[in-house]
Amino acid sequence: MAANDWTPEFLSLMSSWRDEIERPPSTPIGKMRDPFDIVVNLAKESSVISAEPGVMSGAPVFKGTRVLVQTLLEHLEAGDSIDDFLEGFPSVSREQVIALLSETNHRSD
Repeated sequence: MAANDWTPEFLSLMSSWRDEIERPPSTPIGKMRDPFDIVVNLAKESSVISAEPGVMSGAPVFKGTRVLVQTLLEHLEAGDSIDDFLEGFPSVSREQVIALLSETNHRSD
């Protein structure tokens, strides 16, 4: 069925339906905020994390691994212990986690 085969009633129904769609208010891009911006900025100066375009699309990872820093933050937010995280990601060392948390703590002060 081609668009010119549609009845005028159908077309008027479709146009009124489209007008009823609620659209969320738009947020200017300049005001959007990355929830992990402290970590992203920290990657530039950190001894334990890096953010390189060729590794995990530039997302912050623990140096020498492909483990996202965001993964640690999500585990901690969910109430998991550092030991729980390290058990699941053995390529990350306890020293890296402690150093990251220390750097993040000093940065947010």
